[in-house]
Amino acid sequence: MRRGISAISGLVSALFLVCSLGAWTGYYATSPAAYQSGWDALAVYGAAGVAPAEAPTLAQSLTDALRTGDMRFMEDQRATVFGREQAAWNQREIHHMRDVSAMLAPWPWVTWITALCLLLFVLGGAYCIRRSVFAAWVRGACRVLLELLALLVLIGVWAAVDFASLFLLFHQVAFTNDLWLLNPATDLLIRLMPQAFFMRMVVQIALSWAGTVALLTGGTALASFIVRKRQKVREGI
Repeated sequence: MRRGISAISGLVSALFLVCSLGAWTGYYATSPAAYQSGWDALAVYGAAGVAPAEAPTLAQSLTDALRTGDMRFMEDQRATVFGREQAAWNQREIHHMRDVSAMLAPWPWVTWITALCLLLFVLGGAYCIRRSVFAAWVRGACRVLLELLALLVLIGVWAAVDFASLFLLFHQVAFTNDLWLLNPATDLLIRLMPQAFFMRMVVQIALSWAGTVALLTGGTALASFIVRKRQKVREGI
C-alpha cells in the first residue's frame, strides 16, 4: 500500500511541477508587461529603431496575437521605425508568431491542470494523514522533486555556459521550419528581442517556478512537522 501511495504522490507531483513550469512560461510569453520591462531593462529601442513610446502598443499587439492565435493583431499594427511610419511586423515575423502561438495554445488548459494537481496533492496528503501513511506520500513527492531538480540544474548549467547552443537546439526541436531565423536588418522582432531578452525571461520564469516549488515544499514540510509532533504527543500519552 505504501508503495502505491508513493507512486501516486510521485505522479501527481510530477504533473504539478511540469504543468506549473508550463503555466509560468505561458504567463510570461503572453504578458505585455514582461516584454516592456525586458525592453526597458535592456535599452533595445535605439538598436530597434523605435521610440520607447511605441513599446506599449507593440507589446500589446504581439501578446494579443500569441494569446489568441489571431494574427490580425500584428498585421494591423503600425509603428515608426527608424523615422519611417510602416507596418510594425512583416510577414515572416507574423508567420513565426503563428507557430509560437500554436505552441502556447494549451497554456490555459495547463494552468487549470496545475490547479487541479495542487488540489489532488492536498487532498491526497490529507487522506494519508488520516490513514497514518503521510510519510509515504511525502517520499513519492520528494523523489520526483529531486529528480526534476537534478535535470533542471543540468539544463541551467548548460544555459549558463552556452545559452546560444541551448537556444538553437530548442528552436530546431520546436519548429519544423526556419521562420525563426530572423534578420536584424529587416525584422523588428529580433531587434526588440535579442538573446539577452530571452535569457532574462528564462530567469524570470525559473524564479517564479522556484517560488511555486518552494511554497509546495514548505507546505509539505510544515504538514510533516505537525504530523510528527502529533504522533509524538500520542506516543507520550
